Amino acid sequence: MPQAGKNFVHEMNDKNHFYKLCTALDIPVLRTECSDTLIELPEILAKLGPLDSYIFKPSEDRMNIDGRQRKFIVSKDASELTTIVGDVFKSKNFPYQVQEYIDYSRSPVRYYNSTYLITDTEVKHHFITEQIINLVGIHNNLTSSNWLSRHRNPKNSHFGNRSINAATLSDLSLASSYCDQLVEHYRANGYLGELGIDFGLTENRLFFLETNARENNATRLYYFLNEMNIEIPKKKFIFLWKHIFEAAVPASLIDENPVSTKVVQDVLGDKILLWAEDEHLINEIYTLVSHLAHDAYPNR
Repeated sequence: MPQAGKNFVHEMNDKNHFYKLCTALDIPVLRTECSDTLIELPEILAKLGPLDSYIFKPSEDRMNIDGRQRKFIVSKDASELTTIVGDVFKSKNFPYQVQEYIDYSRSPVRYYNSTYLITDTEVKHHFITEQIINLVGIHNNLTSSNWLSRHRNPKNSHFGNRSINAATLSDLSLASSYCDQLVEHYRANGYLGELGIDFGLTENRLFFLETNARENNATRLYYFLNEMNIEIPKKKFIFLWKHIFEAAVPASLIDENPVSTKVVQDVLGDKILLWAEDEHLINEIYTLVSHLAHDAYPNR
């Protein structure tokens, strides 16, 4: 369990506070405006100005509003966003942010998660993995609603994680230095426990999204790999919800590579770990899964 002052852990998980912290530390973020009341939403959108797309996010981690799980809303049009938010949320006073939205289905953007364990004596960096995004949690994503009816709700915002190669890791050296800066801030304020930092990278932009002061999906993956005695730098792997794996990956693909691959169901039974000597096979599976992710993405 995470340890630190209750208020500080809450701040770590709060998107608005994370944005303000990154701004103070000169860590790159997307264009963002924050507020505590929906009355200010038109003013916030005016401050952001014209954008290709906007995303509305309640700021608190796993926040319930009106008795429901938090909902993200995406729109290309500021007026439409205002209307949808007003229709969805009965409560008018809660912390939220409106952020520039980079459309995963149309832009060469990749999302990563860097996980750590902070103890009394050390900071242990587990690894950086690439997230396989679908964002089916977006409330007004009608495409994803149809997708969910076919593939069962994974109850998460991404399909899983995959390993990254040495070249990609080199490209992420600047991101790693910013992660170290954030981790040192959290440690200096007394935080002990697992945490994950999410960030994105396009062809010409690096941006940070949030910190999760708890066990992350990639944390579970890290310990699972250790239990299997898999040497992380040498093996290429992909970690998926079981039903995503079954929906995306034909059995023939695995049968054709029996020597170089291994498929294992993790201890909770809802995730599949596949690892291989050959990165080409992992990339092929990633492509198949990404097609599902694109099918579930909002085309607004």
